[in-house]
Amino acid sequence: SEIFSGKTDTKIIQGLGKIHAKTVRSRVFVALHMHAGDGNVHTNIPVNSDDYDMLQDAHKAVARIIASCDAFVHANDKEPFGLIVLEAMACGTPVAALSRGGLADLVTAETGALADPGDVPGLASAVRAALKLDRRQVRRQAEERLSHRAMVDGYEGVYSRALELQPRDRLLRAPPRLGAPPPGPVRRGRVAW
Repeated sequence: SEIFSGKTDTKIIQGLGKIHAKTVRSRVFVALHMHAGDGNVHTNIPVNSDDYDMLQDAHKAVARIIASCDAFVHANDKEPFGLIVLEAMACGTPVAALSRGGLADLVTAETGALADPGDVPGLASAVRAALKLDRRQVRRQAEERLSHRAMVDGYEGVYSRALELQPRDRLLRAPPRLGAPPPGPVRRGRVAW
């Protein structure tokens, strides 16, 4: 009766339970879904895991999904800056989007095409135009204009120009003080300078 009671398999069942729990935490699930009303399709990957390798797999899965698209369509007119658009261009995927917010600055003739918000035929034309683009050129443009290196170079250029505009002697002088501190001890809670 002990053989068929399951008691002899307790350690095996517990071990399998631990393996199952670890596998579920480290598995990457990809789900595409559409929000009712706004027409946006999203790629959702759960990232509520303490498994670093799973998180890296999730990033790679998103990149593979975006890179496998012929074009990336960003039809949301409520989002002023679409990070996903940058990710698509970094994958070499041409973009068709609505000209809203930062997208008008990000998407160029080399990386995609834009349509006015609310212009459905215009967005369809933008998709057709994006499909004709060279994916290598899209990736090259993303690297040249939107990479970390390009961002740092841009900041350094702004700071260099700002320093050139300042008179040199002004940079070397200490900033003016509001006044000397009062003689004697400073009262707590209030400073009268």
